[in-house]
Amino acid sequence: MKTFKFISLFLVFLLIFSGLSLAQETKEEVQEAQKAYEKAKKYIYSKEWQRATKELRKIAEEYKKSEYLDESLYWLSYSMKKLSEEMGNLDQQIELQKEALEGLNQFIEEFSASSWVDDAEILRIEIAEGLVKKGLKAYRKYINGALKEIDIEPIEIDIEEPLEAEIEEDPEIEIKLVALNALLEMDDEKAFPILVKIVKENKNPKLRQKALFILSQSEHDKVVPVLVEVATKDPVIEVREKAIFWLGQREEEASADALIKIYKQTTDPKMKEKLIFAFSQDEETEKSRNMLIDIAKNDKDLNAREKAIFWLGQSGDRRALDALIDIYKKTTDIELKEKIIFSLSQEEELKKAKDMLIDIAKNDKDFRAREKAIFWLGQDLTNEVLDFFVDMYLKTDNMNIKEKIIFSISQSDTDRAIKKLIEMAKKEKNHDLKKKIIFWLGQSESEEAIKYLKEIIEK
Repeated sequence: MKTFKFISLFLVFLLIFSGLSLAQETKEEVQEAQKAYEKAKKYIYSKEWQRATKELRKIAEEYKKSEYLDESLYWLSYSMKKLSEEMGNLDQQIELQKEALEGLNQFIEEFSASSWVDDAEILRIEIAEGLVKKGLKAYRKYINGALKEIDIEPIEIDIEEPLEAEIEEDPEIEIKLVALNALLEMDDEKAFPILVKIVKENKNPKLRQKALFILSQSEHDKVVPVLVEVATKDPVIEVREKAIFWLGQREEEASADALIKIYKQTTDPKMKEKLIFAFSQDEETEKSRNMLIDIAKNDKDLNAREKAIFWLGQSGDRRALDALIDIYKKTTDIELKEKIIFSLSQEEELKKAKDMLIDIAKNDKDFRAREKAIFWLGQDLTNEVLDFFVDMYLKTDNMNIKEKIIFSISQSDTDRAIKKLIEMAKKEKNHDLKKKIIFWLGQSESEEAIKYLKEIIEK
């Protein structure tokens, strides 16, 4: 009996110690796998694809029970794809891409519950697209396969429901969109009607937006009508705005005509703002520029006029500049004047804009307008502007104008600006103004300013 007890105890201890030994070994394996994974991710971040591939292969071959295995298998195929793109030899590129795709096939089959499966399916489509473009038509099956049984549910959303409506993202549709993008590159006619169906009928506004982006890249002759329909009829305003944005990016007569028609029919201020931006982005179509000028000059909506004036100022276009000057001369609205002054200040390459700002600063009857012009001229203090400021300072009796000029000159750290401020200080008889000049001289690090300040102190 004692012998049995001893054997039993021995077996228990043996099992305990062997268990401890096994646990120690498993812990070491986990640590080693983690080290290899972290090293691989560092190589991925630094785009060292060959080293990343080596480390990820190590995990796949040596740590088959690791918690990092499924993620590592995904990144292995990803790194192989990236590595292939750096190869000069086409045959080597193709072989490595084929190997990466086969690895994804195995991963998707064996790790169907992994959170990385959706990413793997998208990556597989991207690799397949590259192989098809290289002439391997058989790989088109991965793109076509992703598009099978595409199910679009009709939209049932109120007209102004926000984009953040609680509608779950559908990973399957996401994968189909990637496949559609690939198909669009290879077969526009097949991809286009599917994309149109998603854009018009899918209940998820975020996915409609994504499909809209893919659709907008197509050269299909029906793209503009579809974009126009979405821009005017989609139940979610953010989707309509995206359609307007992509219409503006096309820079075509047809899209310009469509945008102008939409603008004339809408009264929504936010939609108008998006349309004005779309006109501003179309640098190729004269109709868009003319429309922007017309809005700036004639729109009854002051906010719309201000937005158009802003974008005209960003254009660097002489016709836009002439329009801004013309509007300025005809308006008495100080708010509008200020917007035009800012827009003129943005036309850095056109001397006519600076001349107009100088004229406003010198002659405008509205002191607010003069002050704004002085401020914006001071943001680009050329020698011409500096001389104008000093001359104006000496000739004007208006204290506010003098203070604005002092401030504008003080913002420049050039030796010439410092010398001018010192000259102004020496001539200035008004105690308050002289104090302001001395204050700003004290803010500079100029040796000449320090020397002048010492002279004042030592008097």
